Amino acid sequence: MENDTELVEVDAVERRVKPSETLMVERLAEVAHESWAGWAYWMFVKWDDTHASGETFRARWLRQIETPYGELSGAEKESDRIEARKYLAAIKDLI
Repeated sequence: MENDTELVEVDAVERRVKPSETLMVERLAEVAHESWAGWAYWMFVKWDDTHASGETFRARWLRQIETPYGELSGAEKESDRIEARKYLAAIKDLI
């Protein structure tokens, strides 16, 4: 269950979204779900494998989770940029 701090943060964001932006929210939510589903499937398949670097995927993902974006490798940043471009394309389609 969400804690009170998370709920307050969600409420603050919700207040900033205008009713006229509902379509944009839905399109971005669709992109977010597609991104998550693709990653989750890939993660499920790779869970117990070893990356070419020698790290297990579990160890690699934990390291990436704990690493701020600015400290990621160039390849890791590009992976995030690919996802960001999907969001940008969706936004451009809506404006």
